[in-house]
Amino acid sequence: MKARDLYFAHDDNRTSGEVIYRLRVRELTPSRLVVATENISPVRKLMLTLVDPGGLQSIHYLDREAPGIWRYYGLARTAEDLTSLLGVPEGSYVNRAVALYRHLIGIPTDRDPPLAP
Repeated sequence: MKARDLYFAHDDNRTSGEVIYRLRVRELTPSRLVVATENISPVRKLMLTLVDPGGLQSIHYLDREAPGIWRYYGLARTAEDLTSLLGVPEGSYVNRAVALYRHLIGIPTDRDPPLAP
């Protein structure tokens, strides 16, 4: 498989406008998926740049443990203390990871309530 970058825009109500992200599949086998994302445009609020390009990164690992059983592990980092600048509660990160997991295994993301209040 030849890797290629995919791009998507995310419009967060805590910032001013869309942020463009790059998604890259780092590894893809029948028993493992590794996906990395990184912002390629700055994150701004009003007229201030909160995070430069490359300042928001995440990587997600899905490994098959046994037939029908998958293990998920994710890491995220910010170059700046974005949580304090935007007031992002820890539960927000938990809910995003759970939503991604539910999507990947085919559970409708709106079927169950958020894991973190």
